[in-house]
Amino acid sequence: MLENFLNYLKDVSLENEYREELESIFPDKAHLDSAQLEEIQSRFSSELSFGTGGVRGLMGAGTNRINLPTIRKVTNALGQTAKELTKGQMTAVVGYDTRINSKKFAEHAASVLLDQGFKVWISSTPSPTPFLCFAMRRLGASCGIIITASHNPKNYNGLKAYDNQGGQIVEAWDKRIAELILESPLIMRPPSSPIANADLIPSEIEEEFVLNACSFLPLNTKSNLFPKIMYTPFHGTGGALVARIFKKAEVPLLLSASQSVMDGNFPTCPRPNPEEIRSYASVIADAVQSDARYILANDPDADRIGLVAEQKEYINELGNRWKLMTGNDLASLTLDYLAKTRPMSGSIITTIVTSDFLSAVARKHQLGVIKTLTGFKNIANSMNRLADIGDQYVFSAEESYGILIDGRLRDKDGVSSSIFVAKMLQDIESKGMSVWDAISDLQQSTGCFYNDLVNLEDPSPTGLEKFNRFMKELRTMDLTSFWGLPVVSRQDYLVGSTTHSDGRITSLLDREDDLAKAKPIPTSNVLKFYLDDNSFIAFRPSGTEPKLKIYIQSCTSLEHLRHLEQKVRAFLV
Repeated sequence: MLENFLNYLKDVSLENEYREELESIFPDKAHLDSAQLEEIQSRFSSELSFGTGGVRGLMGAGTNRINLPTIRKVTNALGQTAKELTKGQMTAVVGYDTRINSKKFAEHAASVLLDQGFKVWISSTPSPTPFLCFAMRRLGASCGIIITASHNPKNYNGLKAYDNQGGQIVEAWDKRIAELILESPLIMRPPSSPIANADLIPSEIEEEFVLNACSFLPLNTKSNLFPKIMYTPFHGTGGALVARIFKKAEVPLLLSASQSVMDGNFPTCPRPNPEEIRSYASVIADAVQSDARYILANDPDADRIGLVAEQKEYINELGNRWKLMTGNDLASLTLDYLAKTRPMSGSIITTIVTSDFLSAVARKHQLGVIKTLTGFKNIANSMNRLADIGDQYVFSAEESYGILIDGRLRDKDGVSSSIFVAKMLQDIESKGMSVWDAISDLQQSTGCFYNDLVNLEDPSPTGLEKFNRFMKELRTMDLTSFWGLPVVSRQDYLVGSTTHSDGRITSLLDREDDLAKAKPIPTSNVLKFYLDDNSFIAFRPSGTEPKLKIYIQSCTSLEHLRHLEQKVRAFLV
């Protein structure tokens, strides 16, 4: 580790800004105190791991940080992999969000690809992830790069890598990229191609994206009156395109005065996450002042969507009545509205930890259900399979506020989803209902589903080992003694099988509606326990960090959901 640090510092290819940063933190390298050694450990004990479609981390100097050397190493590996796995002229689309250094990192990545002989298109301004994915497919790109850290705090950044399908990279691509990163020198030489050699993404593609977003809207609606809707991009990229789409669709929209300014410091929401109600504090104040009934939100790269509305007799942690709808409920309502306004046959795609509410809505409309691992890169992979076998794609979503209506894209789209959800809100209001009434009404035909997510972290040196030990214990536990709960099956995605309470063992397949087309779900360290009332508890550890996500579903009541959560927490103490 210390040797790695010293070699990094003296490498002639290291930019001066990073050398100066390290020199200021470690002026006397012969006499390092414990705090400095700990900082070196944090920055140089490893390289940022390539996973979940790319790399993401704190910005700064070091192999375990996002910086120019990291960007060019990952970009070089992506470009080389594209050359190996695709044919024809090598082309790439590069874009970026509003974060600090995003434009600089994007231009650096573009220069690396130019050095490799790629024709490169780059966005002229910070742009939403779904638009950039649309551009990748429209331009037939061999690969793509988006500089973003999604909804992380301001000191983070990252690189999302895309394949020739315009989706986040999956097997074959990610393994090869990881290999090439490991084979790379500590610091690669900076690229020499000027950014002026890259072309800007043609402006007409933006207009195509706008028209495409409007093409899914129902033509005949019962009312031309819309409830007041306020939109926030959380200081990110969504504002301009969302406003343009709403104008094209002739749907009125209020923009949050406090959160619509592009600003990578995220001054009104230090954690710009549409999954957390605290992120909405500023826009809620704007909504109250403007008498808005609903708040629609995109995270900074605009691939996720959140919906907030007031609910009587509800008080959130901010002390007001504005309630954040869960990603599960929003996806289920959206699918139901889509299926009613655009009836079609085909299948939806979701993930193994998303609420069964979504699957129940799909079956209500005679749609097939395909399940895959967490993450839209896996959903995109399933979409490619659907296309290969000639099946009709209808919709996809996951619990973490990701929705995709347009089957021509390969990543979640919070921008286009916003206008569709606005139309849905108009329909709900025309019936004299609230969105909370709409969920209750829908569950009259699907059954009740209450879901929650428990995020656990243990930053201690033994944290990762603790969660791994816990998963091992769960795998060997007798189902009849599972915390006194009536467990009927354990799904172990690491081995790809389900153990039933009667002793039967069956394979985990991605679809139950058409076994002739079903395939095994890819393996992953996930355990999911179903109870006798169709409630479930699913456990998904990080694998590289001391983190554990626990997904809980009750099909009985909110009280039962809290009971299950208490059981889980008590076992982990």
